[in-house]
Amino acid sequence: MSRSWFAVLPAVLLAACASTVAGPAPAPSTPPPPPPALTAEQAFGDLTTIDYCSLLDLDAAGAAGAKNVKSVLPAPDQCSALTTVDGKEALLTVGGLGGKTADPDRTADATAKTLGDGLKIESTGYGSPDECRRYLTFADGTHLAASVALTGDDNTVDQREDLCKVEDAVLDGLVADVTARKAGHLTFPAGGIGTIDACTVVPDVLAIAPPALADGMKPVPALTRHHCTWLDLTDYSQIEFSLDYGNLPGRSDVRIANRPTVTMPGDTGCALATDLGPSPVRGFHQFAQLFVRPSDNATDACTVAKTIAAATWPKLPANA
Repeated sequence: MSRSWFAVLPAVLLAACASTVAGPAPAPSTPPPPPPALTAEQAFGDLTTIDYCSLLDLDAAGAAGAKNVKSVLPAPDQCSALTTVDGKEALLTVGGLGGKTADPDRTADATAKTLGDGLKIESTGYGSPDECRRYLTFADGTHLAASVALTGDDNTVDQREDLCKVEDAVLDGLVADVTARKAGHLTFPAGGIGTIDACTVVPDVLAIAPPALADGMKPVPALTRHHCTWLDLTDYSQIEFSLDYGNLPGRSDVRIANRPTVTMPGDTGCALATDLGPSPVRGFHQFAQLFVRPSDNATDACTVAKTIAAATWPKLPANA
């Protein structure tokens, strides 16, 4: 059945009336430009004194399954706290601010929620049965990590799901605090490692290391002054020198430049550490650590590390 003209006519008259009274059609509005991406400097201010413990949400971690939190350590380059997950000791960690070329194993996390302010979540690109780690990355590639890792050796893949629940809560708290600019700052005592630029202490390691290791290595720009890294992005060989708070993981077994030193050989490299005296955090010490990871089996990582340490340890502050 056709519509009645009596029903159509009023609508036509109204449209005609409206077109007669109305002026020119307004120009389409231009949407406002998106806000500029948040930078690390805007989020944190001074990048060398960040109090990462102000970004570690222990309440959220507890609600997600982290129990008996203790030994919270605000250190120059990260904040860590001992806890238990599924009855096993674990370490919660937030920090390690790095530039675009640091942590080259970062990859997009397809499961992560979409963030604003130019921020995104990245993962390590591989799974570990005893650790869950992801990165909060700024638009320019600057990033920091949130991780939950078991500290024992009797771990199974089955525990990773619970670790990642805690890590997810820690990461959510990190994102909230970073976007709200809630980062606090540490004050380092004069003469302590917090006031030292690690890159001016360590010598030219690429001139000391054997060519088989040094060739292809490039320095990774240091956003904080607490560590220096040299990396080959082709084979991932690495040399890293860092200054931190904590306690040495064992007794010294060698003296280098007249300093007691702990040697920690591993499957992929070798680390050396020496105690630099009490830190501002009660119960913990200052220490320096040197790590060498070659890409071939022919290079003795511990021998290279000891050679570099012999030139570095004399420049460190005296053990107070």
